[in-house]
Amino acid sequence: MEAKTKMTNKKILIIAVAIVCVCAALAVLLTQVILPQRKYNEAMTLIDSGNYEAAYILLGELQYKDSTEKQESILPQYYHALFVKANVGDTIIFGSYEQDNDSSNGKENIEWLVLTKKDDKLLVVSQYALDCQPYNTEGRDATWETCTLRKWLNDEFFNEAFSAGEQTLIPTMKVTADKDPYYEDNTKPGKPTEDKIFLLSVHEAEIFFRGDEARKCVPTAYAIANGAYTNEDYTSGGVATCWWWLRSPGRGGQTPASGVYYGGAMDYYRAGFGRERQDDCVRPAMWIDLNA
Repeated sequence: MEAKTKMTNKKILIIAVAIVCVCAALAVLLTQVILPQRKYNEAMTLIDSGNYEAAYILLGELQYKDSTEKQESILPQYYHALFVKANVGDTIIFGSYEQDNDSSNGKENIEWLVLTKKDDKLLVVSQYALDCQPYNTEGRDATWETCTLRKWLNDEFFNEAFSAGEQTLIPTMKVTADKDPYYEDNTKPGKPTEDKIFLLSVHEAEIFFRGDEARKCVPTAYAIANGAYTNEDYTSGGVATCWWWLRSPGRGGQTPASGVYYGGAMDYYRAGFGRERQDDCVRPAMWIDLNA
């Protein structure tokens, strides 16, 4: 009798294990194949119907088949759907860059302030000062055309902050060589350039921001770690603000470049030599093409 009971218990155990294995296999099939396939098919239907926002979000939730490639392929349409609704003064998310100074959690999304909307393009400037860089590191007179900051923005920053799909939305634009409007006789702005990423000019910083308060800028933790100086006497939202570069020359000629002071006022005299100014911040500006 005891042997028979053991045999029965063994059979029950085998059946129970088999049931558990089947259930586990079904769970894997459901979560790894059936549900992802259903979501994938739904995303393809959304793409076909032109609902790129929903499709992009849905594909971002998947690690299935070519979902990552599909998501990247509709990036221009996704951003167009988002940005076409943006108005001047709105903040949009585009690209990513280290900001919290903790590389272990990856880069953070970049927030951009919409300055103007023209011919299906948005002119934007970063909401925060994203880095700390000298205007020029070569120890000589420099305009925007020749400074090292221009090269850094259009090379290192451009490739670090934007994916290949995002880069297609950033057109190369003619950037004017504006004199400092208050010291025109003294300044030599160099030649106009063609850039994807640039700095605002004195004129642009005046017309696109309504007063000093609007021009105040807070640096990211990463910018501070890279040497950005903040002035506790000036704050925005209770956080100490920084000084940030403009591309226009200052009143002293080519060597200095203008900028925006901690309190948001214009600073028309700032040393452009890297050895003299190592604690000033960068707010990149660019155009985004909604029809790219």
